[in-house]
Amino acid sequence: MAAVQDFNYKVALASGLRELQAGRLRQAEQQFSYLCAKFPDAVGGYRGLAKVRMEQADRPGALTVLRDGAAKLARAGQHDGVVALLTEALQLDPLDLAAHRRLAAAHALAGELDAAAAEYARFAHALRQTDPSGAQRDVRYGLDAFGAVPGLLTLAAELGIDTSAVAPPTRPATPPRVEAPPVPAGAIPGVPRRGRRDKGTSADREPAADAAVDPRLGAQDALDLSARSGAADPVAPEPAPPQPWAPSAPLPSRERVPEPELDASEDPI
Repeated sequence: MAAVQDFNYKVALASGLRELQAGRLRQAEQQFSYLCAKFPDAVGGYRGLAKVRMEQADRPGALTVLRDGAAKLARAGQHDGVVALLTEALQLDPLDLAAHRRLAAAHALAGELDAAAAEYARFAHALRQTDPSGAQRDVRYGLDAFGAVPGLLTLAAELGIDTSAVAPPTRPATPPRVEAPPVPAGAIPGVPRRGRRDKGTSADREPAADAAVDPRLGAQDALDLSARSGAADPVAPEPAPPQPWAPSAPLPSRERVPEPELDASEDPI
């Protein structure tokens, strides 16, 4: 399924770029809008749609596309995509306060405090030419959010900001490492051990000798069932020893027929 989605993404992206290069903005917008809807965790659709907005002379629309795309990627945990989209947004408008704050926050959440301080330095230097008080205000905001990061301290010294009461830098807490339990001798790592079965449980005991027999079974079937279960039949009596056969009534007597006397010459014996 992932391979099919990747194939569809590449086909739609290539088609959108081809339409954009050919100047067919409406068709390109359709392709990139499809990518934004079907693949919200990828940067290609947002980048392409922002380029379409720029070709339509809609710079605010392009900035909106890039900021919204960065917000969706941030919810999906795509840090690299967030940084790429917000960097492009700041290339379109270096003084975009929303994109600047989001980019610095993205670096800080990833533990990249030096990169966050560099973004604050870039924005302050760009802003101090037209709004010195705004540059100082933004640096104070960065110091309150991230603490005494060396880059921000240097920038604050350039702008004449007092940093004596600034707290030390706050870095993301690292979750404690959980040690795995020791592997018993003879066990295979990564393979769960099977529980030991109790010999006294009902699952391991043989069926009781006085177990109930289905009344629907015949006498012979009940005997066979008892023989297979290894238990004696408590109902069937023991067989009697065999007795010699005797006729129930006397047999009728038959008259003996006298044999003819043979001549000595005719008798072979």
